[in-house]
Amino acid sequence: MKNKLTHDKVQLIINWCQQEFGTSKYQNDIPKIRVYKTRGTSIQKQGMCGSYFFDTNTICVFLGSNKNILEVCKTVIHEYIHYILNDDEYNEYAKSLKIEECGDIELMHPHEKLCRDTENICGKRCFNELKNNLFRI
Repeated sequence: MKNKLTHDKVQLIINWCQQEFGTSKYQNDIPKIRVYKTRGTSIQKQGMCGSYFFDTNTICVFLGSNKNILEVCKTVIHEYIHYILNDDEYNEYAKSLKIEECGDIELMHPHEKLCRDTENICGKRCFNELKNNLFRI
């Protein structure tokens, strides 16, 4: 990605998500952010774009796996929706699927579907509303 995306710029996207979606009933604070220039490790070749860790209430964004700033917006939205949802419910459903491959869970799990749908519906709007600040040096 050519634009230098900083922690502060990713925080702008988190702030947008907080205004758009509110806060989680399952966490006391908005999530912490970790921004990595590298690719996320994944079973998939392209690498993981982001992840959310309920235990530490942390969203990780792997810039090396995101192709552009629009994709970063979509990644943050996806992980923010995970933050809003109930992690115990996610884990219970994932166990009931009895699926070995991480990729299969991402396709079948209702939380993943909701996160994907939300990022696809809201990603471009987030990008358009924040682009002046995201491209500012």
